[in-house]
Amino acid sequence: MRLNTLRRKAKELEFPVDEKTIFGVLSSHQNFLDSVCSHEDPIDSKYKRFCTIYGIVMDLTARRLWITDGRPCEGKISTYAL
Repeated sequence: MRLNTLRRKAKELEFPVDEKTIFGVLSSHQNFLDSVCSHEDPIDSKYKRFCTIYGIVMDLTARRLWITDGRPCEGKISTYAL
């Protein structure tokens, strides 16, 4: 589900894109609880829970990396030069 959502959203993008646009895709809650930005389901048993813990975007040409300090939908984005 998550991969299909990413593929569909990537096809909808108008290029060129920037990191904020990609973080918008990574923050998608479409098909929640199986969304790209996944949050724990409290109904699941403790050892079967999973969630998205951060988002990362890289521009290898510009040698830049952006990473969130939490889920892509709510985390602060930090920028790093590589």
